[in-house]
Amino acid sequence: MNILVVSQNFTKGGLETNIYTQYNELKNNHKFYFAFGNYSSNLNIKDSKIFKDFNFDADSSIKQFCEDVERLVKIIKEEKIDVIHVHPFFSLFPAVFAAKLCRIPVMYTIHGVASVNFTYMVNDTILFQTMMESEIDEIFAVSKICVDAVNNITNSDKAIFLPNALDVEKYKKNQVVNNKIWAAISRISVDKLKELKLLISQMNKLDIEKICIYGDGDCKEELQNYINNLGLTEKVELLGHCDNLHEELNGKFNGIIGIGRVALEAICMGYPTLLIGYGKVSGIIDKTMFETIKNNNFINKMLPNIDSNCINMQLKKVYNGEYNSEELCNLIREEFSAEKVFKKYENILNSITNKSMYNFEKIYEEICNVENLEEKFYESRIVYIILKLYIETECFTIGLKNYFINFNNYFNALDTSYRYSLNIQSDLKEINSKIEDIQNDIFSLKNDISCLKNDLNNYEKNVEEINTKLQEVEDKINLKFLTYNTIHKAKNRKKTQE
Repeated sequence: MNILVVSQNFTKGGLETNIYTQYNELKNNHKFYFAFGNYSSNLNIKDSKIFKDFNFDADSSIKQFCEDVERLVKIIKEEKIDVIHVHPFFSLFPAVFAAKLCRIPVMYTIHGVASVNFTYMVNDTILFQTMMESEIDEIFAVSKICVDAVNNITNSDKAIFLPNALDVEKYKKNQVVNNKIWAAISRISVDKLKELKLLISQMNKLDIEKICIYGDGDCKEELQNYINNLGLTEKVELLGHCDNLHEELNGKFNGIIGIGRVALEAICMGYPTLLIGYGKVSGIIDKTMFETIKNNNFINKMLPNIDSNCINMQLKKVYNGEYNSEELCNLIREEFSAEKVFKKYENILNSITNKSMYNFEKIYEEICNVENLEEKFYESRIVYIILKLYIETECFTIGLKNYFINFNNYFNALDTSYRYSLNIQSDLKEINSKIEDIQNDIFSLKNDISCLKNDLNNYEKNVEEINTKLQEVEDKINLKFLTYNTIHKAKNRKKTQE
């Protein structure tokens, strides 16, 4: 059978190891092809075709989404793919579209709670619910917690428990050294930082001489500064990523610190294993804890945090030879061997058929004809309208119906808000226009006042000139009158003399 494995990421981590283990176990019976968004790995899958650099992103435009679908369809047709096996996250949606367009079965593996609750926008939420309910033909989950989560989403028993598997030949028993030196194996990222800091903060209280941390990530510098500030550089060492870790650990360490697949592999190699994660240090895995966590991917989500005194009591048993690692190692090899796990997978693979309820061919055709292909696919209102048109009237589950009710209410509220905003903008525009008219009137009145002031100044100037002329005339009259009086007096004197 030709299997196309699709994943948003194939980088250093548990998901990558899960895919590689499956490939390694089944490659002699089936032909594998791979389609990845982010690809960075040293694992040897180079004898299979690897297609890289897909968008597979929450911010993908409609155009980019369609490009991913078209590229997957081309691979399916050219390589004669029989089934698609999808891993998280945004790789799921174009992969299911491609499978439905080519009418082949599609499977999805849930690696943790994040594989179920990663959607947060409109269209990815609708599509995820739709695909989980009816379009994905088989759903696998690596923990029983996730099986329950999926069955709650789909209101069915659709999910199948398929735990992380181990190549037990690769993870052979290591030489465990009673030297009180432990290896912590973890990404040094924001989601892992809290428990790493919690562990390191207790180093002066713990009966552990040194912890060597293998792993890398964006928070490596922050963690190193934390170690430096606590003065623990001699007791805690960051060693970075190691490709050959199971060989690197051999004969050097007393125990392993980690969560999930790290714990699974550590127990298989015969190490006492200290379980940390979810901001907690939950203690060394014993038979009781093993039975509690084995069906939930060896995580401590449901376990409490314990203090340094409790951990030291457990460490004492390890150092005194009272810890039975052999029993746990045998249980791991019996229950989690790749041969056993993937035999169940192969039985499902051989009987899988393509099932579909909705017309995804028509939905995709409508999406490709959208006018603005640069819109973000998962936020696009027009894409939502298309999904609503072809899915809402046909959906039969309460979960999906409720999503459409909620998003319809959301868009109605958005439209009402938009109309209200438009009315406010119209009112503001009218007010601004009136303010502009008043400002123009004020400007005009100011001009009138200025003109009147000029007229007044001119008037006052004219009055002054008239007064000056009147004074001159008056002065002339007075002079004439004085001349007249002088002549008149002279004339009278002459008459008197005669």
